[in-house]
Amino acid sequence: CLLVDIVVKGGNLAINVGPQPNGCLPKGAVDCLLGMGQWLDVYGEAIYGTRVCAPYKKDGIGFTTKNGVVYAIETFATKVPSKVWIPYEGKVTEITELSGGSALSFEAKEGGYLVNVGKWKEEKAPIGRVFCLKNA
Repeated sequence: CLLVDIVVKGGNLAINVGPQPNGCLPKGAVDCLLGMGQWLDVYGEAIYGTRVCAPYKKDGIGFTTKNGVVYAIETFATKVPSKVWIPYEGKVTEITELSGGSALSFEAKEGGYLVNVGKWKEEKAPIGRVFCLKNA
C-alpha cells in the first residue's frame, strides 16, 4: 500500500486526482479514495501524528510510533494469514490488533514476534491491518 510505504519513511501522501472535463472525479479514483477513507477510519491512529520507527519497513511490515506505542502495519493484496511474523526486536509485553483491541497470543523468537491472529472471517482482504506493540 503506497500510503503505508510513504508514512513509515516519514513522508506525507499527496493525492493528485484531477477532475474530468465535465468537472467530476473519475469513478475509479473516487472508489479508491473512499476505500482509503474507510481504512483510515479504523486504522488512522497508526498513521496520523506518528513518527518513523526502526526498522521502518521489513518483511512486508511497516512501523510507526506515537505516545510510546509501536504500530506494526501489515499490508496484503489477497490472502490474509492467520499467523503474522512481526520483525521487531524491541521489548514487547502485549500485542493487540488496532481494530479489535483485545490482546493476541504471540511468541517471542529471535528477530521478532510470531502472532496468532486467527482466521480472517471476511470474504475480501482489507488494505492491511495494524498491530499495537506495547511494553508495559
